[in-house]
Amino acid sequence: MIYIDCIITEGGIIEAMMGGDSIIYADIIESGPQGPIGPKGESAYEHWLSLGNVGTINDFLLTLKGDKGDPGVGLQYEWVGSRLGIKTEAESDFEYVDLAAASGDITYTHHQTSASREWLVCHNLGKYPSVTVVDSAGSVVVGDIAYLNTEELIIRFTSEFSGRAFLN
Repeated sequence: MIYIDCIITEGGIIEAMMGGDSIIYADIIESGPQGPIGPKGESAYEHWLSLGNVGTINDFLLTLKGDKGDPGVGLQYEWVGSRLGIKTEAESDFEYVDLAAASGDITYTHHQTSASREWLVCHNLGKYPSVTVVDSAGSVVVGDIAYLNTEELIIRFTSEFSGRAFLN
């Protein structure tokens, strides 16, 4: 069973049907004049007061912020050849992902030796590859990737650094 909730600002009757593509088509087949504007609803602050709370709007706004949450779990990274190891601070062993090429796939490693906020990577892979960037200390870094074509891309960062980009 399918339920359809509709609001028609001009009033009217709706006819609905489901097509063979499972899309619901709805048409307004009759429309009447606009009805009167309804009463103004209460604001969130007014609702808060109606629940028995007392205070200014600033007092209300302070109630919207909860307690500070638990600190997140830190991650540690380690590179062993083409394998990236990741573990949380609480774990003793790294879990590794081999970023080497799968059988039949082609990869490219870009070495950025001079620190820069923008890396131009000419890879000649003939595709739009996935990209993983690590800085010279081996930490994974996230940047904005702009594909110029299937042979070149630019990676932009918020600060200058050197490192490697692994493309596959």
